[in-house]
Amino acid sequence: MQIIQVASELTPIAKVGGLGDVLMGLSRELEWKGHDPLVIIPFYGVINADQLKEDGRKEWFETFPYGKSLKASISFYRVNGIRIGLLDTEDGYFRKRRTIYGDGDEITCFILFARAVAEWILATQRSPDVIHAHDWQTALLPALCRLYDHEKRLAKVRYLFTVHNFEYQGFCHGHDLERVGVHPDSFGTLLQDPERSCLNLVKAGLLSADYTTTVSPTYAHEVVEGIEARGLKTIVHSIQDRFEGILNGVDYSYWNPEVDHFLVERYAAHQGARVVLEAKRNNREVLSHQIGIPFRPEKPFIASVTRLVYQKGVDLLHNLFSRAEEFDIQGILLGSVPDPRTERLFAELDTKLRSEGRGAIFLMSDEPFAHRVYAAADLFVVPSIFEPCGLTQLIALKYGTTPIVRHTGGLADTIIDIDTPSASANGFCFDSPDDTSLNEAFCRALKHLREPVVREEVMLRGMLQDFSWHKPCNRYISLYQS
Repeated sequence: MQIIQVASELTPIAKVGGLGDVLMGLSRELEWKGHDPLVIIPFYGVINADQLKEDGRKEWFETFPYGKSLKASISFYRVNGIRIGLLDTEDGYFRKRRTIYGDGDEITCFILFARAVAEWILATQRSPDVIHAHDWQTALLPALCRLYDHEKRLAKVRYLFTVHNFEYQGFCHGHDLERVGVHPDSFGTLLQDPERSCLNLVKAGLLSADYTTTVSPTYAHEVVEGIEARGLKTIVHSIQDRFEGILNGVDYSYWNPEVDHFLVERYAAHQGARVVLEAKRNNREVLSHQIGIPFRPEKPFIASVTRLVYQKGVDLLHNLFSRAEEFDIQGILLGSVPDPRTERLFAELDTKLRSEGRGAIFLMSDEPFAHRVYAAADLFVVPSIFEPCGLTQLIALKYGTTPIVRHTGGLADTIIDIDTPSASANGFCFDSPDDTSLNEAFCRALKHLREPVVREEVMLRGMLQDFSWHKPCNRYISLYQS
């Protein structure tokens, strides 16, 4: 099958969160299974050309924003073996963007992107089997393709839409669409938000796609029940027969301590618990020296790799790391931070932790560094208020780092508490999004670390569990073909 995937991110060339990992992981698995995926993203100015391998000529076509004709192009490359297309306009609109998000014009940017992709598909007379749009940035694409396809050349195309987080729905107004030559009246009531006096791009995606997925079964249930639908419960109910949650996978060719070239010492579950723990100890020692904290292997070492936003339980993380001396632990937090207040709070916490020799905070995104953090830590904390899927807990399992998670969304689908009678138990869970509940789970985890036999058994079990893209990709293929 020819599958065009359209999104705003792609690892490693344009990554902010897990969306980029999903696009790369799913696309590689599709190719390994004999299909022909093509990923289209904007040609942002922040993309490093050194990561691109040319793979074909540039295709020019016309788009019609701003009430006039404008030339646009898609340039073809390969990244990690995957064929990609980078879209830009003749005036360099996308290349001028120095960030993927945060410029204040995201609505204009991504409506223009979706429009241009639809026009490229039709102008080049492509006839893919599947067009798969991801998140609010491309939610309008199925509706635009149907609107512009006057000759019904795409009548046999299967449109899929994946919502990675219902928190972000692309709220906008008519003038936002008109600014790039898309007329809201063309869609009737398709775009009208059911609860607000505005337009909603995700609603359009839900209603115009042939099938909609989200990124874990429990999160899908939470959306259907209205807990996480963010105002779209009635819309989701109307498409419930073509809506489901498919758990995201992890790309084990990249996130795997057995082959990870970012690590000082590699290791694998089949080598046994003693070898794994020794390798993790050596990775921790080097990391401790690199970040300037004392190496204290007798102290439990906790970690978190996250975005420091409300969804991720930012206050819970701050409070837990603030008590490092009380818990007699060391820790490291690697997190991108979107606002000055949070940045100040965690910068002050970094100073405190370093003065106590208890750890460090790094307010940035650094993927090679993240690999070393996963390998060095004993425990990995994911206290999300809500979590559509989560990839960090799955990566932590593979690196022999036991997760402590809140029982919600994809975290509930992947982490089973070791105090339950389950042969798949692999971590620690808590229910309430508060310090008391988190601290109780954390104290149980610390006790667990002092019981070597149980610790080793749970660690190896987590490392051997399969959260690869193999099964999720098979489900997507079945939806593409249905």
